[in-house]
Amino acid sequence: MTSNEIITIIISIGALSVSLATLYFSLFYKKIAIIGSLLAWNQQHATNVENHDPLTADVEFSLTNTGNRELLIREVEIDFEDEPTNEIVPIVRSKEIPCVIKPSQIMLVRFDVPLLFMKIIASKNQKMLIRFQVITPDGKFHFLDKYLEPFAGDNNWEYDKQNWQPFTFKIKI
Repeated sequence: MTSNEIITIIISIGALSVSLATLYFSLFYKKIAIIGSLLAWNQQHATNVENHDPLTADVEFSLTNTGNRELLIREVEIDFEDEPTNEIVPIVRSKEIPCVIKPSQIMLVRFDVPLLFMKIIASKNQKMLIRFQVITPDGKFHFLDKYLEPFAGDNNWEYDKQNWQPFTFKIKI
């Protein structure tokens, strides 16, 4: 064999390897991953906001699908970190949910959290759980959870790094 034939064989093997890797990642490799971030927490309602409620906080989260499968965000819930007995948990509604998030898509989700609920959580020395229900293409339910310290009326809450850290959910199939 000549050196030209050896170079041709090496290039062919490299091209075949790249083709096989592409085939694997496009057809067989399935990654389910979503990143959530708290973007805004506004308890000071502007008077020009339509249908504003002075008893709630406006909350904004971003949800980013970093996997390669579509995901259904079915609902958002708020709850206690450790569920106590005989407590009522409010229902949270968002205009953006339910929704399907395609791979590499970012979605902004807005909803209101009752301030009275936060006061009850603070009185019980617990964290508030914000939970997004995620359904994968194979029909399995998963939860994307974020725990927040309840707002106690001081300005330290806004600067608490734990409240503003992104939270993730990942599965490789």
